[in-house]
Amino acid sequence: MRKRDGANMNELILGIVGVVLGGLITWAVAHFYYKRAGDELRTEAAELRKLGSMTLTAMEYQGLTKLNRDSNGKIVGFVFEHVGTGGMKFGGSAKVESVSAKLSSDPASTDSA
Repeated sequence: MRKRDGANMNELILGIVGVVLGGLITWAVAHFYYKRAGDELRTEAAELRKLGSMTLTAMEYQGLTKLNRDSNGKIVGFVFEHVGTGGMKFGGSAKVESVSAKLSSDPASTDSA
């Protein structure tokens, strides 16, 4: 009987070791994946911030907006100022003509409508 009890204990230890190793492998793969995804997200966010800043600066140079900046020159807000007038004028005409044709099965017929 004691030999079987030892075999059960070995199976239990191997099962626990397998679960722990499986958990460590899963954690390592997930950590690598989420670390890489987080780095890509940070890079993309930095690029978008730069493009947004460039767009607002271009709008400021064109006189479309006034940028509020902090002491370091970083954009912290903007005021959109646009005053203008405009108008629309529509016009047009149309001429409809009636077109008719006389069909003849006689090729010698030269009737004109």
